[in-house]
Amino acid sequence: MTQRIRVLIVDDHAVVRRGLRAFLDLQPDVEVVGEAADGASAEGMTGTLRPDVVLMDLVMPNTDGIATIRRLRAASEKPTVLVLTSFLDDVHVFAALQAGAAGYLLKDIQPDELVRAIRQVHQGESALHPKVAARLVQHTAQPAGFADFTPRERDVLRLLAEGKDREDPREQHPAEAGGCRSYPGGIARRPSRTRLISPSPETSSFPRSLVGQGDGRDFPPPLAGEGRVGASV
Repeated sequence: MTQRIRVLIVDDHAVVRRGLRAFLDLQPDVEVVGEAADGASAEGMTGTLRPDVVLMDLVMPNTDGIATIRRLRAASEKPTVLVLTSFLDDVHVFAALQAGAAGYLLKDIQPDELVRAIRQVHQGESALHPKVAARLVQHTAQPAGFADFTPRERDVLRLLAEGKDREDPREQHPAEAGGCRSYPGGIARRPSRTRLISPSPETSSFPRSLVGQGDGRDFPPPLAGEGRVGASV
């Protein structure tokens, strides 16, 4: 019998956690090992439960998701982190990817796509919501930064933005043997290629008031109705 993917759900809304658990419990290759309502609880439970994948919300009380991603990825046992949030603004997207998240999904995603993303990141691949990939494409189009990306990376991001990562984007590039699912997270985390978009005080073009100063807690949510998808969860 194939070993199931152990998942820890981290979200401050109980109804979201229960809904995710109810759905994921139906998957033959997924096992929900626990639920946490904030980042601090998630850190403790990760050490005890040893999940393969942590399904992480970003905006939570106490320790938020971005700070938690950093701490989990710095630990000796490094679980794979897949963000599931309603925030689409640049600060949250790039901060989460640079903190070490393997994927970034929005809460309007279809259930089957969520399960597919969990499997992808567990296999060492990246998983991006098409709207998130589109943000990456927009930033690579900036004149000062676009030239730093290889033609392959630009093509990959465009395909992802069009939602063509669902099966195998190599079909559009038969000469490429490496696939593209692992590209987006690596692109977003490379300082030399994210100088204009990196949310760090030293290199970012964002105002300093919007840039995290170490623990992620000062990444503010967008204003009401801005940069957010779906319900306020």
